[in-house]
Amino acid sequence: MSVAQTSKPVPVETQHEDMIHDAQLDYYGKRLATCSSDKTIRIFNVVKGEAKGEPVILKGVFIWKEVGSGQGKGSGGELQDGWERIKEHTLHSASDDGSTDVSIFPAHGTGANAVSWAPSVVSTTAPATGRAQQGQSSLSPQKRFVTAGSDNLIRIWGYDEEAKKWTEEEVIKGHEDWVRDVAWAPNIGLPGMYIASASQYGGLWKEGLSQGWECVSDFAS
Repeated sequence: MSVAQTSKPVPVETQHEDMIHDAQLDYYGKRLATCSSDKTIRIFNVVKGEAKGEPVILKGVFIWKEVGSGQGKGSGGELQDGWERIKEHTLHSASDDGSTDVSIFPAHGTGANAVSWAPSVVSTTAPATGRAQQGQSSLSPQKRFVTAGSDNLIRIWGYDEEAKKWTEEEVIKGHEDWVRDVAWAPNIGLPGMYIASASQYGGLWKEGLSQGWECVSDFAS
């Protein structure tokens, strides 16, 4: 029986001048973006699992769009190394027509540390009827996200289409220290919704049909 081999971590010299708060690969694993307290975002090209060359350095909290090299034309905003500054917001969201808007509401009284969007669609199965042995599966849109805070809590938010506002669906308790990061798992191929959280130890939460979110692993040992 073969044993799966885990690859060794690859260090990246980001040249940030202060603490790094987050790092994300793009969908294809070809770019790495990092953000820091030095008020810059740095974007690296990734080749065979390693960051190569000098990064693109973006300054300021804005919405950025890549232009040129087949990525579309710019719209007249300030350019930095092939990236165009579209709009500035403290908090922001984007719509399908390219416009932006902002929604500001209290989430965590002592500070919000992380946010993660739920998958944009959720698979639902209708009950079997007549001769059908199994119910028909369909995809339904959803607007939800999860936040993690310095109040030791995880909060689930959903968009109320009638009231046209974001509402708190559930508060998840269990961590005894700041929740520093949270990630909503893609639901393709998964039997339900899962959220991973990080504090002094990690947590894995699953959404139940009637009991809300429950901890399925705390990674404490």
